[in-house]
Parts: sequence; C-alpha cells; structure tokens
Amino acid sequence: MIQPVAEGIFLHSVDVTARLVAEEAREKLARLVDHSGDFIAMADLKGQLTYLNLAGRRMIGFGDHADLALLNFTDYIPEQWKDFFIRAVIPQVLRTGLWEGEMQLRHIHSGALIDVSRSTFLIRDPVSTQPSCFATVTRDITARKKAEIALRESDDRFSKAFHSSAAIIAISTYPEGRYVDVNEAYTALLGYTRDEVIGRQAAAIGLWAVPEQRAAIISSLDRGESVRGVESLIRDKSGNLHTFLVSVDRIELGGNPCLLFVNYDITSRKKAELATIETQSRFKQLAENIREVFWLTDIEKSKMLYVSPGYEKIWGRSCDSLYQSPESWVQAIHPEDRSRIMSAAQLLQVTGEYDVEYRIVRPDQGIRWVHDRAFPVLDASGKVYCVAGIAEDVTDRLQLEFQLRQAQKMEALGTLSGGIAHDFNNLLSAIFGNVELARMDLSPEHPASQCVEEIQKAASRAESLVRQILTFSRPQPQSRQIISLEPVIQEVVQLLRATLPAGVELAKMIEPDAPNVLADSSQIHQVLLNLCTNSWHAFDGSNGRIEIRLSKVEIGKAQASSSPDLHEGSYACLSVEDTGQGMNDATVQRIFEPFFTTKAPGRGTGLGLSVVHGIVKSHDGAIRVTSKVGKGTAFLLYFPAFEAEAEPPAPTVEGIRRGIGQRILYVDDERSLVALGVKMISHLGYEVEGVSDSAEALRTFSRDPMRFDLVMTDLHMPGMSGLEFAEAILQIRPNLPIILSSGHLTDETVERAKALGIKHLLHKPNPLKATSESISTLLKARVDTLPVREDLPPPSR
Repeated sequence: MIQPVAEGIFLHSVDVTARLVAEEAREKLARLVDHSGDFIAMADLKGQLTYLNLAGRRMIGFGDHADLALLNFTDYIPEQWKDFFIRAVIPQVLRTGLWEGEMQLRHIHSGALIDVSRSTFLIRDPVSTQPSCFATVTRDITARKKAEIALRESDDRFSKAFHSSAAIIAISTYPEGRYVDVNEAYTALLGYTRDEVIGRQAAAIGLWAVPEQRAAIISSLDRGESVRGVESLIRDKSGNLHTFLVSVDRIELGGNPCLLFVNYDITSRKKAELATIETQSRFKQLAENIREVFWLTDIEKSKMLYVSPGYEKIWGRSCDSLYQSPESWVQAIHPEDRSRIMSAAQLLQVTGEYDVEYRIVRPDQGIRWVHDRAFPVLDASGKVYCVAGIAEDVTDRLQLEFQLRQAQKMEALGTLSGGIAHDFNNLLSAIFGNVELARMDLSPEHPASQCVEEIQKAASRAESLVRQILTFSRPQPQSRQIISLEPVIQEVVQLLRATLPAGVELAKMIEPDAPNVLADSSQIHQVLLNLCTNSWHAFDGSNGRIEIRLSKVEIGKAQASSSPDLHEGSYACLSVEDTGQGMNDATVQRIFEPFFTTKAPGRGTGLGLSVVHGIVKSHDGAIRVTSKVGKGTAFLLYFPAFEAEAEPPAPTVEGIRRGIGQRILYVDDERSLVALGVKMISHLGYEVEGVSDSAEALRTFSRDPMRFDLVMTDLHMPGMSGLEFAEAILQIRPNLPIILSSGHLTDETVERAKALGIKHLLHKPNPLKATSESISTLLKARVDTLPVREDLPPPSR
C-alpha cells in the first residue's frame, strides 16, 4: 500500500504478518527435527545429503558443523549393504515411494557397524509431481539386537517358557522402553506381529490407554519398589480395551538393563464384576421402585432373605418387622384364606407352582386383595436353595371386575325384564281399566266394592314390582330437571321422623356449597327412603344412628381411573351412614343383585338396593359401599354437579279432567285393551274409535285425516310398530297430537319419539287419571275453543 508522507514523497508498505508466522513455524519445526532422537536426513536424487540432523551426525560420527557437501549417503553404508541398497532399496523407493526395513550403517571414523531400523521415502515436487529428493528416518536398534542375541543365547528353558507361557510377556529396554521381544500370547491377544512392535516404544503404538499408569509403574521401579499385579488398561491393535494385571521385574540382557513385563488379561473377570455390580444396581432400582413386592426366602420359609419396599405400601408394615418376624407374613393373611394359602405354599416344592390370590388384613384393619406368585430357585446342581416371589395389590382390579360383572348381570336382567314388561303391563292395564270402570258403576255400599278395592291393591303391588324391576335395569326415561337435593332430603327426613322408632336417631348434614344436580326428584326421594329403611332394618330392633350427608367432592384423575363410573370433575355426594350390624365382604359383593336379601322371609323382596343401583346409574352417577361387621355401613352416591340454578317444580293436576267430544283414534294390538280403552276414554267425554291393527288404523286415518283430534297408539305391535305408525300419519298430517303408550320405554325410544314430534309418552298400565291428564294436556287449547256438542250423552257415573 502506498501512502503520502510529505509533499512529493510516498511510502510503500507491505503486510508481512503471514510470512513471519510461516517462518516462525518453520523454525520451530526445524528445531524439533534437529533435536529428534532419530537419524533424519534428506538427499538429492544422486545421493548427495542436503540435510542431516544432530542425531544423525552423531550416529555416524560426522561433525556437528561439518560441510554436508562432502557427504554422500553411500559413505556411511557398509560395503556388504551397498549393493542391496543401490539395487533393491532405491528402485523400490522410486517405484512405490517407500522402503522400510532393518540394515546396518557404518561409523565414518571407527568403522563400527550400527544396527538400525530405517524408513526411506520419496518426496515429489508439489507443482510438477516429479521426484525431487529422498528423506530417511533411521533408528538405532543396536541395544535391542544385542538383547535379542543374549536372549537367544540364554537358557533354552527360559526361551521355551517365555514363548509358551499363557501370560502376556514382553521385554523392553530400560529406560528407553523399546521392545526387545514379545511372546506368542502377546501377539495373539493384542493383534500385533513381532515385527510391528520390536524396536518400537509402547507409547508409539498407543498401547497404554492411560499413559499415566505406565509412568506410575516406571516411577515405582525408579524408587526401587516392586511392581506386582497393578491393574492397567491396555488397547489392542483394533482399539479394544483390555484390563491387565501388570507385574514388572528388572533384568539384564547382554549387559544392557531391560524390563520384563508379565501381564495377565482379566478383562472377562472385570466385565463379569461390572455386570454383577450393574445387575445388582438395576435390580435394586427396579425392586425399590415397582409397586409390586419382590421377596426371597429360604427353603423352609423361616427366614426372609429380601423384601422390596412395596411391602410397606401394601401390607402397611415395615420391611424390618418382616425380617425380624417372617411369620408375620402369614399372620397378616385373612383368617378365612390362611389355611388355603398355607396348603398352596407347601405344594410349591412338589409342583413348582404357587399362584394364588388372598386377602390381607392391614394394621388399620383395612382389607386388601393380593395376587402372589412364587417359584423355586435352583443352584448349579439343580437343588432348590431359595424361593423367589412377587406379590401385587389387585384390590382395584377385582373391584372393577366385580363392577363389570354386576353391570353385565344388570344388563341381562334388564333385557329379560324388558322382554316381559310389555305383556305383563298389558295384563295390568286390563285389570286396572276394568277395576276403575267397575268402581265407576258400583256404589260404595255395593257388596262387590270391597272386592274391587282389593283387586286394585293387588294390581298396584304388581305394578310397583314391575316398575322396580324396570328401574334397576335402567330402561326407563327419567323426568329429570336441575334441582337442589336439599329439599328432597328435608322431605325424606320429615317423613322418616314420623315413622322411625324413638331409639333410632336421624341426623342430616348439608354443606352450604353442595351443588345442584340433574335428577328426577321423585326417584332421589325413593333412593333415600330405600337406603334409610335398609339402615333402620340393620339395627334389628336395637337403637342406632342414621346420618344423611350432602357435600361437594372433586374427583381427581386417580379416583376416576379406579372406577368406570366416575370421571374427573365436581360431584354432589349424597351419603347415608348407619351404626347397624354391618356386612361382611361376601354380602357387600351381592347387595345390588335383584332379589338378594338377608332379611327373613316376608320382610323384603330384595329389590330395594337393586332399585337404588338402577336409579343412580340412570342419573350417570356412581355408588360406593363401605361396611364392617358390627361397625355399620355407609352408602355414598355420586351425582354429576350442575352449575345452573334449580328449576321450579311443575304444578300438580288435581282430579280427573274430561273432554268435550273431541275425536280420538285408539290403536293397540290387544283386542281386549282396545275395547277397554274405548270404554274408558268414552267415559271421559271423548268420541273414540278403536283399531287393533296398525296397518288398518293407518288406512282408517288416511281416509279422513282431519277427522281425528288426537291419536293414542301402543308402541310394541306386530308388523308396523307404534313409532312407524306415528311417523306415517305425521307425514300425512304434521303436528297432529299423538300419545305413545308402552310398558317398556327406553331412552332410545324417547329420543326417536321426540325426533318425530311426538309430544307425550304414557307408561302402561294406564290408569284413568293419568290417561285423562295426558289427553287433556295435549288438547287443552281445543278445550277452550271447541263448542260443547249437544248430541253427546252425559258421562256414565
């Protein structure tokens, strides 16, 4: 760069940093090469030396400052080697670029022969790639050669022992550390040939994976200390690591000090030790972190060899207590299961099988179910020397299986009850209808009035029984709305206090934040009455306490995962707890089964708790029971919480409402019910036409669709069902009021009916009052607008 310095004067400057750095690097390299312990030389293609380092000058006796122009490489090659060097070495270097081997050089002044290991290679011009000069690296191996000769000339027994020994043996010069010889075990294990290592240092071939280990051995020898069995990491030719036990002795060969290395490969043993330690560590981590209990005992099971920490969580006892008293394992087994489990344990050594489930009693008297499996552990001779096992808590799984079986049982019974409900309710409809008609025609003083009253009572009991069966099977739609459970509880408490004996205390606890629920208040009323009555009977004539509690609970993920009926979220928990006789586990498992009862004959049907179960399920809720013999029972009912405000109760209708001559088409596949229905509805002031075939009813309607003000049809009919019939007539005359009647209305039926536009569903049997309310509700607008027909006769009385 040229810069003006003064007027008419310019200064030219050049950045020479890179050149100076390169020159400095070359100087450092030259110093390194010049002070190397090996003979390093360069010569032109005619053999004239152009460079020889200090080690090379001193090896052949050429002065440190003598002129290299006076030296050709043939000057220090003995006569016996010149022909070989000129005819074999030089042509190979020119042909392949490299020659390596052992030969001899001659001291220029004394003429002494020097054994050397030599590498000669060709250097090419970087531009033309033509050969430009020779380079040679030469190493003095005279001491090693003398040691080898001395070794060969030594006792033949040592030579045989050296080469045939299974130990890895090596001899090296001291202190240089150049290999003099190695045995067959060395070459076999480490993968090097003798030619690859002899004359070279262990550090040069990267033998010591941790060089500091060799340095520590040499230091110990320098201090006169013995070296025996020192663990060292050695790397073989392929790079694999071996663990050696190294022992070193000083020896003298041919008057030269050497070191004798005797090594034993303990790699396999170390791997086995490490594997054992790792296995033990993994086993410990596994055993201490699994929920199951892993255990080991002796053959007689009198001594606990090991038990994992899971024991403390499941059994509720410390591991130390089990080590001190192995018999406490047996003592914790439920008395009813103990003999069975002891028999299974005794058969373990005979059959080799032990796979059992049993109950344990925790110190807090809690009961847990355990699945326990074990097997005998054999030694190398096939003899059993201990027993290993694993036990897991399966209480939650068994509870879920029980709940599933209960659900399947309920579903099967529901299917059965639904199948018979239609026919049975048709019979009840005929009984109820004729009883009501008879009561309308008989005066209270008539001798048959009392008989008719008894018939109606029996029919009512039969109707209640059918409704209970259908309720626990969950096929019936609910008239649900958002309500507060507090008024229902208050009503039940008021009713029960007037009924329960003085010795039975009835208490209620309602938390202020208890949420509203979507429920049928009459069915919740029935649930509470059933549970409280059940608790009262549990006192068996003695005094006791019944407590009704309402609170808000939050169900978390863990609780939800343990029950198929619960989900994460807020619930209203309605509980009924008593201090009665309580139940054992076997009874608790069956209390929701229909017709199962522990009461004396004539004191119950066994449907009360089944109905409770069905109602709770139909409300998307869950029910849990805890009971202890002699301590009492608690029923906990969970209903999903709703944040909306409670809806006001629907107004009740008093008396029987009558019509003013509206025309009704009545359809049922039972001829007797058609005749009965026509007669009953006619008594209510309506004009009725009855048809016992749905296809015929459709033809009747199609001839004059405007003739009828309302259609009342049965659901289950052969050929065309009530829903299909209703769909057909609604296509002809949309918005026609239709009442669908059945003794077996499922949620699916209700949804289909609503989708078609059917506004009212009536449960069979159809009492006169319920029928009048249904008809008048749908025809209310017309009652106020239609004129009274003078040609109709007054209703019969």
